Amino acid sequence: MKKLFTIAKKEYMRVVRRKGFIISTILSPLIMAGFVFLPNQLMKIAEEKQKVIAVVDDSGFIFDRLEESLDRKLPTGERVYILERAKREDKERLIERIERNEIYAFLIIGKDILNTRFFEIYLKNVSDYKTIGEIEDKLSSAISSFSLLSKGINPDVVQEAIKKVNAVTIKVVKGKEKKTGIMGEFLFSIFMVSLLFGIILGYGQVIMNGVLEEKTNRIIEIMLSSVNSFKLMAGKIIGIGSAGLTQVIIWVLFAIFLFSSNLNIVSGVRPSIDKNLLLFFVLFFVLGYLMYASFFAAVGAIAGNIQEAQQMMTPITYMIVIPYIIGIGFSSSPNSTPMVILSIFPLFTPILMLMRMTYVFPPLWQVYLSIALLIGTTFLIILATSKIFRTGILLYGKRPSFSEILRWIKY
Repeated sequence: MKKLFTIAKKEYMRVVRRKGFIISTILSPLIMAGFVFLPNQLMKIAEEKQKVIAVVDDSGFIFDRLEESLDRKLPTGERVYILERAKREDKERLIERIERNEIYAFLIIGKDILNTRFFEIYLKNVSDYKTIGEIEDKLSSAISSFSLLSKGINPDVVQEAIKKVNAVTIKVVKGKEKKTGIMGEFLFSIFMVSLLFGIILGYGQVIMNGVLEEKTNRIIEIMLSSVNSFKLMAGKIIGIGSAGLTQVIIWVLFAIFLFSSNLNIVSGVRPSIDKNLLLFFVLFFVLGYLMYASFFAAVGAIAGNIQEAQQMMTPITYMIVIPYIIGIGFSSSPNSTPMVILSIFPLFTPILMLMRMTYVFPPLWQVYLSIALLIGTTFLIILATSKIFRTGILLYGKRPSFSEILRWIKY
């Protein structure tokens, strides 16, 4: 055991001392947080200026209503939108004024706007969806109001009747209420599963490349003179996996701080964080990593070069990617029969069962059954891959066939 832990410590220190590890550990959560929160914050702090908008109103009833409803103010107290009347024959001149930045945009509203329900807007920045959307909303309200009044119906009564209802989501966890946001639950679920997905795939490839490099450089022969193949494989898996777990713990602590703090970076994003869920996350990470890392170690032992290794790891990558896609697809029905069956399937369990837990915690018998099957499968896979590793690590030249690999496992 001493030699195993010596190898594990060596592999751990080799990974964590790399500049790439330190940089990715610090920058990755910051970049992820930036992708989630920065666009919203930039929209809030973006400097907004007064916008002059010319309106060609052939209908004769839109301009006044639109001017009255577009009443949003700047921090200075001035109106954001200044409307001015224009005529259709002024179109060319209005385009020139947009080019000279004298006006921000101009609208052309046809006579039959009540029937067609569309208008034209000319502006430089067609990606300014905020301005366009605001004008669309206010114009729709103006048309609806006019249409109702023309039929003798009070628009205020109708608006009161159709006022939107907003849901305040309260998650029930073990008989207790937890106020949470729908977007927060989804983002936190995707964050945790993406973390598991990325670490297993990334560090599995680190093991594969390390084994392949030592094999091609004949370093592995020297190492096998002082330690058996199983301890060598186990030491590499444990050491590199511990480095991955270190990184995961740092990232999860950062995520907990980000989602649990009172920063209010994005309204409705804060999820309910269950401590038991974090424990299951660590458990599934360890078991999932051991299972898939064994596959990657075997690929590194069998392959003769990096090109062969990349081809052979493709099926393993699919086994990790497929449950990730399935989990997102079944987010609205995590307890459906297909999702339950697939989440108990050992190769899919680490990702799918964790995703189910973040949506709605499944019955305990399903959780324990999936863990038991996962532990059993992981043990068998480690046993089989250790035999493949023992023979393949000293094999050079021609890549073994599938039947030869099966014979190694039977020895």
